[in-house]
Amino acid sequence: MLDQKTLDHLWNFGDPAASEARFRAAMVGEMYDADERAELATQLGRAIGLQGRFEEADALHMLSIADSGNAEVWMRSGLEYASSARDERTKRWMIALHAGLGSFLRGKNRLTEAMVEFQLAEQWAERLGTERQGALAREAITECGKALAEGP
Repeated sequence: MLDQKTLDHLWNFGDPAASEARFRAAMVGEMYDADERAELATQLGRAIGLQGRFEEADALHMLSIADSGNAEVWMRSGLEYASSARDERTKRWMIALHAGLGSFLRGKNRLTEAMVEFQLAEQWAERLGTERQGALAREAITECGKALAEGP
C-alpha cells in the first residue's frame, strides 16, 4: 500500500494534468509492486476524472486487452474513470469492466474476488445494461460459484 508521503508527492489537486503525468510515470517504473501499481491506477483515474475526461474508460478497457501483463491495473483504472462519470453511456462501461476484471481474477484463481466483480457487473447491468448483459453476469456468477464450491 502506498504511504501518504508518496501520494502527497504525486498529487497536485490544483493541476490534475500534472498529477496524471506523475501517476503514469510511476506506473511504468519498477519501483512499485503490482498492488501499489493498481493503487496508482486508481489515482490516475481520479486525476483524469478531475479533468472531466470520463470517456477514457472504453480506451482503458482496450488497454487491458492489449497489455495483458497490466490488465488488472488498466481495468481498475477504467473502473475509476467510469465510476466518476455523470452520463449513463460512460457508466455502462462499469458492466464490461467489472465482468472483464472478474474473468481476469477467475483466470488467476482469485475466485472470491472474481465473484465480487461478477456480482457488481450484474448490479450495473440491472441498473443500466441490457438483459443480455445481465444474463451473462448471472452465468458468470453461477460458474464462479461452482468453482468456489469445488475448492482448490
